[in-house]
Formats: sequence, C-alpha cells, structure tokens
Amino acid sequence: MTFNARDIRDRFPVLSTTANGHPLCYLDNAATTPVNERVLAAMQSFETSKRGNVSRSGHYLAASIIGAAAVTCFDLICNFRKYLGNL
Repeated sequence: MTFNARDIRDRFPVLSTTANGHPLCYLDNAATTPVNERVLAAMQSFETSKRGNVSRSGHYLAASIIGAAAVTCFDLICNFRKYLGNL
C-alpha cells in the first residue's frame, strides 16, 4: 500500500484552506478533527432526514435509527475486519 498525501488531503475539505499562503497543516486532533467528505455527506443525510431521539423508542424515527445503527455497526465491523485482513 502506498501513501499518497495529496489523495488523503483531497478527502478533507478543510485541508484545501491556505494559511499565510501555504496549504493548511492541521495536527491538533486532540480538540477537533477534520471530517472526511464522505462522513460529511452521511451526516448531512442523517441530520436532514433521519434524526430522532433514540430514548423515545416508540417514535417512528427513533425505531428506524435504532435498526439502522445496528446494521451500520455490523457493516462497520465487517469492513474493518476485511481492511485488517488486507494489511
């Protein structure tokens, strides 16, 4: 696997910013972390059409979120295992 810094930078919109005429270098991930464009897209979809209070599990949105979260977590675990297997 090769490391391509430009490819990684391109996935994080905030890193297209320039500071004092130079590309932004952001290393303070302890406080906040730049968000990948794919994550931003998923967050926008969730925030605009699926957001609900999971403690109100009798509500339609809450019930659909609980089910979607379980599927998403399972998919995440499976994909992470595949990723680890490819290293």
